[in-house]
Amino acid sequence: MMAWTDPLSDSRSRLALLSQSVREWALFLDIDGTLLDIAEHPDLVQVPPALIGDLERVSASLDGALALVSGRAIAWIDRAFHPLRLPVAGQQGAEIRLEKHGPASTNVAVNLDGVRARLRTLDGVDGIEIEDKGLTIAVHYRRAHDRVAAAKAVIAKALATLEAGIEVVAGRLVYEVKARAANKGTAVARLLDTAAFSRHMPVYFGDDQTDEYGFREVLARGGIAVQVGPSQAPPGCLWIESPSETRRWLASLFGRVRESACA
Repeated sequence: MMAWTDPLSDSRSRLALLSQSVREWALFLDIDGTLLDIAEHPDLVQVPPALIGDLERVSASLDGALALVSGRAIAWIDRAFHPLRLPVAGQQGAEIRLEKHGPASTNVAVNLDGVRARLRTLDGVDGIEIEDKGLTIAVHYRRAHDRVAAAKAVIAKALATLEAGIEVVAGRLVYEVKARAANKGTAVARLLDTAAFSRHMPVYFGDDQTDEYGFREVLARGGIAVQVGPSQAPPGCLWIESPSETRRWLASLFGRVRESACA
C-alpha cells in the first residue's frame, strides 16, 4: 500500500482500501489538473514517460476498462500520450472514441461561430488566451496572474449572452464554451455501454467543475468519484491533493495488480 502524504486522511485511506477491488473497476481519468500538472500555457504541460507506461499496464490489467476524459481534443491526447492509445472522450465529451483501436467521432456538435465573433474582442488582451478546438472553445486566463479578477470580468462580459444550446462551464483557470448537451458525464455513460466497461464499477478522477458531470454519473451508478487538487471535494467524493499523487497512486496500483495476478 502506498504511503499517502497525509496518512490520517479518511478519504485517502478509504481510496487505498477500495483499491483492493480494482480489478472490478472501470477507470475514467481527466488529464489537466488530474494526471498532469497545470502549466503556464496549455502546450507546455509535460507527460512523464513513466505515466504512459503505468496507464498502459493498468489498462491491460483492467481488460481495457480505462479511458481518458478531457477538455483536450482527441488528436492532442493521442500526440501527447503516444504511443499509448485508449478509449477517450475529448472536448468535454463533444467527441469520443469508444474503443482504443476504433475511430474518433463527433458525439455532439453546435455552431460556435457567434461565440467566435464575440471572443474577437479579447484578442490581444494581456493574460487571456483563446484556444479554439473546433467543437469547443477554451478561454484561458492562466497568465493573468495578479489580474485574475479583471480577466474573469472581461471574459464574462464577452460571454454574457449565448445562443440556445451553448453554455460556459468554469474550469481551473479556464472557461469552456461548449454544447449544452456535451459533458463528461454523458461521455462516461456512453463508454459504460460498451463491452469493455459495462461489467465494471465506474471510478472517476477529476479536478474541476467540468468533471462534476462525471462525478455525478459514476456516483449515480454506485461508483467512486475522486476530487484531485485544491478544490473542496463535492459531496460523496473522495479527495487527493495533486496530479503527482494521482500518478503515484497509479504506479502503486499496477504493483498491487501485478502481485495479485502472480499469486
